Amino acid sequence: RTAKQYLTYVSAGPFQYAVAEALRLPDSYFTQLRADLLRKRDLLATVNGDLFTLPAGKLKFSFGYENRLESADFEPDQFYQQGVGYSIPIEPLAGSFKTNEVFGELLMPIFSPEQGIPVLHRVELEGAAREVDHSVAGHALTWTAGLRWEPVSAVQFRGNYTRSIRAPSVTEAFLPTSQAFNTAQDPCDKTLIGSGPDPAVRAATKHLVQSLMDLHGAAVEKALDIVAEAGDPGINIIDRLGRDSLVGSVLILYGLHPEDLETRVVKAVDKVRPQLRKQGCEVELLGVSNGDIRLRVETGSHTCGSTAKTVQAALEGALCDAAPDLSSLLIEGLEEKPASGFVGLDKLTGGSPMAFESRGTD
Repeated sequence: RTAKQYLTYVSAGPFQYAVAEALRLPDSYFTQLRADLLRKRDLLATVNGDLFTLPAGKLKFSFGYENRLESADFEPDQFYQQGVGYSIPIEPLAGSFKTNEVFGELLMPIFSPEQGIPVLHRVELEGAAREVDHSVAGHALTWTAGLRWEPVSAVQFRGNYTRSIRAPSVTEAFLPTSQAFNTAQDPCDKTLIGSGPDPAVRAATKHLVQSLMDLHGAAVEKALDIVAEAGDPGINIIDRLGRDSLVGSVLILYGLHPEDLETRVVKAVDKVRPQLRKQGCEVELLGVSNGDIRLRVETGSHTCGSTAKTVQAALEGALCDAAPDLSSLLIEGLEEKPASGFVGLDKLTGGSPMAFESRGTD
């Protein structure tokens, strides 16, 4: 088996390497090992109290100092660093930062319940500020100013205006340049023709491709006309070109195939019929109309679900090869199956999407 089928994760803190050794995994296993060490130290000192008394109450304060130190050390093994498996390469990371911060808060009462003023049951102003000195991110001042209003004791309105910051974590501050997976859109998808940074360029490109297609189609048609002028030998050559799978697909693309859609469908059904009979099934062409094809399959009494899938796949494959310009395919007599993943010619040329459907009998 492949390494992807034998992927074992071992993570047991400081004892993970000992655990991996104790497990004695066979050589067919790949073990991912990593060591993570995070440290944080936080020193905080505060002083709280009342400064003095106002008519509505005491002016309260809080002042303080905070010192923080954070560090991280991440050491992945070579499995991680080489990007083996489904992950991108993950590099080691180590770093630390410290902060020195001073802050202060005030709460000022303007009106209090004891004053008995209608609609001004309680009104308070609050403010706070913090000066931050970050060893990596630098200096910053944050602050907030707010108001609390209680028209009555059971209702309070509160609002504030704040300037805040977010300092980077150790990972964000010290992450090395690394690879990443991303997705991209197919510029050739017909649904994206009008997208892109420069719609004018895309429109011009579309016009150029369409012009080349028109020129190519006109040249192929002219070549067939010249061959047809040779009489019966020329007609035979055109028929042989139509029977060739590669040349025939080009002729279908430009609507120049010597056989119409129904003729090609009939031949495809006749070609696949012996294969279906080996599965105990018979197929009947019910009709071809405007590119829509209807078939009926009669299955034996002992036909299982896997046989039905085989029959459906054989019919879809044969008809898509012979008639990629069909619009839809309805197969009666089979239990319902999901639509085929075949990409039809009309999807490439901007026509209506081709639909596949199988319908069971009652």
